[in-house]
Amino acid sequence: MSRYRLTPELSGFAAKGVNEFDGMLNKSAAVVAALATTIIREDTGWEDRAFLEIGVYKGKFFSLVERATKGTDALLLGVDPFRLPDQSMEAVLQTLSLKGCDMDRIVLHKGLSSEEGEIVRLLGKKKLSLCHVDGSHREDDVIADLHMIDRLAADDAIIIGDDFWNRSQLQVTTAFFRTVLADKIDLKPFMLSNNKIYLCRERFLKSNSDKFIEAFETNRDRFSLLNEWLQRAENEQRHHTRQKMAQWEVIII
Repeated sequence: MSRYRLTPELSGFAAKGVNEFDGMLNKSAAVVAALATTIIREDTGWEDRAFLEIGVYKGKFFSLVERATKGTDALLLGVDPFRLPDQSMEAVLQTLSLKGCDMDRIVLHKGLSSEEGEIVRLLGKKKLSLCHVDGSHREDDVIADLHMIDRLAADDAIIIGDDFWNRSQLQVTTAFFRTVLADKIDLKPFMLSNNKIYLCRERFLKSNSDKFIEAFETNRDRFSLLNEWLQRAENEQRHHTRQKMAQWEVIII
């Protein structure tokens, strides 16, 4: 059995359990996020590592990473101004606690992602291994977030950017084009999934692509979208599975 086999609990949570939390996270994004956390767990472990979410909203994505890192000392750091009418930091913390999350590892900062010094302080000596960028969708803010993550992320980190292909959020798309595809930072694309883009350091592009495909194969019996991707790849439908994005080849799932 491959080392990237999802645990039954995490597999079930990605498929259905995550829906117990309010917020926005489609199934394909949940499954791929679960695979990312599992790849990190098996390759480097989560000890002395951290997850950063910019834009927590109501904690849906955050809850999935918490579930995936149970039993470790991974720091789970969320940054959000909590200004929307239907959200509050207190409500998110209460929901996470009621759902059985390990609150000792969770830190929510009510503030802006531009407060880099405070984020560095909260991370402490933890290596930033996974980041979900879903904060302000204004172009300049997204660009600033990407530059900050480029400075803070560990060499082997995986970065997930939300709303990259969302036609109602074109400032996000523009920000990624201006920053990532224009080669301004050392975070490059290796996969697209629904509205999300997945980035890593350039020297890890091939290895991350290979790892995710291995994870697809190992979990194809659990998720139809993985099995369908592999069937398309096996039938050499390359334009539906992998394409060039600027000079980088990306997986499309």
